[in-house]
Amino acid sequence: MPVISVLTAKSRNAQGKLAISLRFTESFCVKTLLYYVWAMAGEPILIVDDNQLNLKLTRILLEKNGYVVRTADDGSQALALLEEFNPSLILMDVQLPGMDGLEVTRRIKSNPATNKIIVVALTAYAMKGDDEKARAAGCDGYITKPIDTRTLPSQIQGYLDSRI
Repeated sequence: MPVISVLTAKSRNAQGKLAISLRFTESFCVKTLLYYVWAMAGEPILIVDDNQLNLKLTRILLEKNGYVVRTADDGSQALALLEEFNPSLILMDVQLPGMDGLEVTRRIKSNPATNKIIVVALTAYAMKGDDEKARAAGCDGYITKPIDTRTLPSQIQGYLDSRI
């Protein structure tokens, strides 16, 4: 039976790589293989936040968990970045200068080239009804600040897993 070994950026062994051996069986298909490779490859994520400390903390946390991260300071920069970067997920601060995060999300979701990207709202101002406003704007989820560094990576993975 053929065996395929996949090395990923998620650190697990002495070389800093997670090694997975997959054995082909009659029920194993190429689609399954591609899913395993894709799921472990370091998904691209865009973080949009005008607070540099939050941006840096979130970026470092996600990069340490194997994600490929790009950042933007405001909505206009995020929209421009989406012309060259295709993230699987966007963490979108709601309170951005100029164009707020909900308007940026509306624009992302109205564009056929970007409307499949998962957008998760981030906000420090969690008021009753804010999660409904975020979902009405097109956000796929809602996380309040300050972020919990122990649970954020699993929350992100949960959103990414939900699209399959």
